[in-house]
Amino acid sequence: MKKLHESELRGAVELTARQEQAIQALLTGASVEAAAKSTHIGRTTLYRWLNNATFRAAYHTARERSQAWTVARLQNLTAKAIQVLERILDDAEVPALAKVEAARAVLGFALAGKEHTNQRGSLGAVKSDLSLTALLEPTLHEGRVTVLEQAAHKQPAQSFHGS
Repeated sequence: MKKLHESELRGAVELTARQEQAIQALLTGASVEAAAKSTHIGRTTLYRWLNNATFRAAYHTARERSQAWTVARLQNLTAKAIQVLERILDDAEVPALAKVEAARAVLGFALAGKEHTNQRGSLGAVKSDLSLTALLEPTLHEGRVTVLEQAAHKQPAQSFHGS
């Protein structure tokens, strides 16, 4: 998580150095007891600060800024990760098993996104219709991965000659 500068923590309110340290400790996910210990204050002091409207507002502001920074950073890293997966999928020199794993990652990400946007629970039907696990399970056949062969055995062949 992003460490906020003192000026970002203070904003319009005046916090002591210990209060700023306590907020930083709380932002790391530390318990109140651990945050108090790392800040060299008593646990009851930190609870008292948390009950103070000014301190609590500064803490919430710092937490919101930290979360916004984290989300932006994750979005940036996600874009880089997708570029890596694209390179793996497009590279003729990459072994088939690595391509299968890259494809799984991409499809898993796509289905996770579908899960977040679909509030009615129809993701189960999407997953079962696609049979992703069955289609993407690689098998070794004479030392090479034969995903398409396995998929052909698991899925009935469809005729394109006017069925």
